Amino acid sequence: MFSSWLGKAVGVVASLGVAALVLTSLGGPALAGEPASPLDPHACVSDKRVAATAAAFTNALASPGVEDLGAFTSGEFLAFSTYAPIRLVPEIKRYDRADRRNGYFAAHTPASLLKFKRQVGVLPLRLGALAILHRGARSQNGRYADFGYTGRVRGRAPWRRKLQFQGKGAINCDGTVLIWNMVIVGGVTGQPRQPGMCKNRRVSAVTHRVRVCRQ
Repeated sequence: MFSSWLGKAVGVVASLGVAALVLTSLGGPALAGEPASPLDPHACVSDKRVAATAAAFTNALASPGVEDLGAFTSGEFLAFSTYAPIRLVPEIKRYDRADRRNGYFAAHTPASLLKFKRQVGVLPLRLGALAILHRGARSQNGRYADFGYTGRVRGRAPWRRKLQFQGKGAINCDGTVLIWNMVIVGGVTGQPRQPGMCKNRRVSAVTHRVRVCRQ
């Protein structure tokens, strides 16, 4: 039910907020048009590099295996979570069934994320827009960039084309992922899609088919 999912989503947002407070106080081959390298050691140099790193991470989620994904979890890692339709990600029902159509998964260690990825196979996502909040902010353990994002689910089936993924994330400036909180909505999820992240903001760059803007 929506109320059940909403409670989980609030928890996801809360965990991201806690992580932000902590911060401020302290694959397979790439497809055409997507970043080929799994890591960028200078990911915070520009907004485009932040977006390219996020696009490479979603490409790792969409590729078989966990080799590239493992590289993204090799730095400081706080959390990964997703709310997803069981029809798209059948194995998510092993974890937490939010309602009859949707499941929920959260990882707080790289090992649990990689185990989840091995079980689900691929998460067929393509990043579409990324709105950067901070770039190069300092935490106790280094620098990071945080952002909101939206994208679409790959596939030609009409029910897949109705889906959208969206959320908030943060990357370390060494190109590894710090936080990635994501929900997949639309169509079979029973939850409405939202406007694209940069729809009402000035687009400052486009990289790997990802529109980049500022919050």
